[in-house]
Amino acid sequence: DAWIINASIGNEDAGLYSFAYKIGFLMFGLINAFQNASLSGFTKMMDERNGDAISTQVLSIHKLTVVGAMFLILFSVDVGTLLSAKASFRTALTVVPIITIGYVFYGMSMLFCRNFNYLKLNIYLTVTLLFAGTLNVLLNLYYIPLYGYEAAAYTTLISYIVMAFVSWILAVYWLKIPPLPIFSMLLQLIPLALVSFLFYYMHWQDQALNIFNIFKAWNSRKL
Repeated sequence: DAWIINASIGNEDAGLYSFAYKIGFLMFGLINAFQNASLSGFTKMMDERNGDAISTQVLSIHKLTVVGAMFLILFSVDVGTLLSAKASFRTALTVVPIITIGYVFYGMSMLFCRNFNYLKLNIYLTVTLLFAGTLNVLLNLYYIPLYGYEAAAYTTLISYIVMAFVSWILAVYWLKIPPLPIFSMLLQLIPLALVSFLFYYMHWQDQALNIFNIFKAWNSRKL
C-alpha cells in the first residue's frame, strides 16, 4: 500500500498512511498470538475429528479478536497522540478503524487457512494469499490516484474480506473439513461496526489529547 501511495501521489501521503497503519498493525501481533496459542489444541481436535470443539475454539478466538479490535479503535486516538502530537498526523487516524476491521477479517482467514497447514496442502494457502494480494494491488493502482491514501485502507479491507471467504469456501466445500461457523463470526462483528460508527460520527480523530499540554498544565500546578 505505502509503496503504491508513494509512487502515485507522493511520500507525504505515504507517511500519513504508514503512521495510521502502525496503529492498526497492533492487531497483527494480537492475532498471531491467538493463532500460535491455539495451534496445539486445534491439531488435537482435528486428529479427533471433533468439529464441535473446533467451532467453539474458532468462535472464542474470533470474539477475543473482535474485543481487541474494539479497544484498539477506542484508544487509537490516544495511541496516535502519543506517537505524534502533530495535527497533520492525527488526520490520518480516520483510516485506523478500517485498517483494524481489515485485520479482523485477516484473523478469520487465518483460522480457516490453518486447515491447509494441518492437511499439508499449503498450495491452497499460497493460492489464497496470491489471489488476495493481486486483488489488493489492482485495486490500489486504480483507486489510490482517484481518492488518495485513504483508499488504500478500504482496498486492503476488501482484499482481506475476499481472502476470508475464499479460504472458508476452500476449507469447507473443497476440502470437506468440519463446518466452520462463519455466519456466527459475522454476527459478532456488529459491536465492532457500532464502535467504528461512533468513531466517525463523533469525529474521535479530532478529540486527541495533546500529552504535552497535559504535562504543561501539571507542571504549572506544581509551580
